[in-house]
Amino acid sequence: MCDLVLDCPSIHEHLMNWVILPLQKAGICNMKYITWKSEEAKKEDDDDDYVPGTEPFFKLIALILTDLRKSKKSWQQVVDLFEKEFKWRNIVNDKHKDIEDADSLWQDI
Repeated sequence: MCDLVLDCPSIHEHLMNWVILPLQKAGICNMKYITWKSEEAKKEDDDDDYVPGTEPFFKLIALILTDLRKSKKSWQQVVDLFEKEFKWRNIVNDKHKDIEDADSLWQDI
């Protein structure tokens, strides 16, 4: 379900502005507990296969990392959080191969 939602245009901005930032400000959201993993849906019919796009996922990650940088952390600290504390490197590597149009994605970010 989350992958379907993340495939909507500009949903990454709405998630960041209306969900993640308010939860962080309230002290409720801790990024190290976000895993980005979802269970595979049970397959009933191959015609219904859906492979979600990864562009909104990467745009949301970029917004999160930029927000961390705005909180007076160095880029090295942000990278350390991303890789060591949050442990998001593996999921990003897994989704990287599914990018449909890398040139426009990186330009948008």
